[in-house]
Amino acid sequence: TTVLLKKCCEAIKRKREKSELPISVTHKLGNVQKKAWDSQRFWGNPFHSWSFAAATVEVELDCCTFSDRIRKIHLIISGGQILSSQAAEATVKLGIQKILSSLTDEKETVCDDISISFMKDDGNPEQIGGLVYQVIPSAYLQALSQALGTQITSLPLQYDSIYQKIQELKTQTAEPSRPAEPVDAVSQADAGAAEKASAETQENESTTAKAIMTALEEIARSGYDTVQEETDMSSEQQEAADADSGNAQ
Repeated sequence: TTVLLKKCCEAIKRKREKSELPISVTHKLGNVQKKAWDSQRFWGNPFHSWSFAAATVEVELDCCTFSDRIRKIHLIISGGQILSSQAAEATVKLGIQKILSSLTDEKETVCDDISISFMKDDGNPEQIGGLVYQVIPSAYLQALSQALGTQITSLPLQYDSIYQKIQELKTQTAEPSRPAEPVDAVSQADAGAAEKASAETQENESTTAKAIMTALEEIARSGYDTVQEETDMSSEQQEAADADSGNAQ
């Protein structure tokens, strides 16, 4: 609308010197748009103008009722030259109120603190009426997600949407999933080497025990033979002594 109004004013200014009042002019954006955008070749600029906006939404959560309240909205817009700041601000606020009424199903969302700023620009006036429908819902969802600690990706909200999200978050916190521990090739190789070393140690201990038992048996056997030999010698000496005693008698 602002673009058309500016073009009409420029046309009236040109005709003012040659024509008498009243002067009427008519302009349309359709022909200009057809020249700027080729739908067959998908080439050109499909928009009448370019404008930008950024928004911040401050949200407060009630832990007792599981409801939210929008405390403040701040919007900054870059839309070229603003001919009437009051009219532009009123249009933007009207769009914000329409958006707030569509955020939830069961209740009407209101915000009493709305701040709107326009960047100074001497360029051509651009369309700004539809910007709020893009940035306000996104900022609202982002603020609510940060407050809850979990992502909310759909609108409008139901009366129990916040409660359900909190319950899901509690369930995930109570039962954390344990990821599987990674097993690398180095750990497996170390485990195999340790098992092999343990088996070799057990085998060496068994061999040593067998050797000790064999040595003990040999020692015991040699001791028994020595005692037996001494016993035999003592018997022979006793018999010799007895024989000598008989001859003496």
